[in-house]
Amino acid sequence: MNETMEGKLCRDPMLRYTNTAKAICETVMYIGDTNDKNNKGEYINIIAWEDLAMELDGFKKGDFISIGGYIKFNDYLNKEQFVIKEFIT
Repeated sequence: MNETMEGKLCRDPMLRYTNTAKAICETVMYIGDTNDKNNKGEYINIIAWEDLAMELDGFKKGDFISIGGYIKFNDYLNKEQFVIKEFIT
C-alpha cells in the first residue's frame, strides 16, 4: 500500500554498514499528537537502506520527518512485552 507517515524522531539515526558495504540506518519515529495526553500515538522502528539510509543519517532526535512509499507493517513483542510496530518501504 502506498502511504505517507509523518512524525518526530525519538532517537538519533544510527548509520552502519553491512559486510558488503551497504549502508543501513535505524531510528524510531513517533506518530501522534504530542500535545494531546489522551492520544497514545505509535512508535515506528525505521530501517533505511543505501541512499535513503545516507539521507536519514542527516537528521537528529526531535526532527519532524515524512516517509512515503510502499509500506508493509510487522508487529512483534519485544523483551519487555511491548508491541513493536515496524514497517518496510
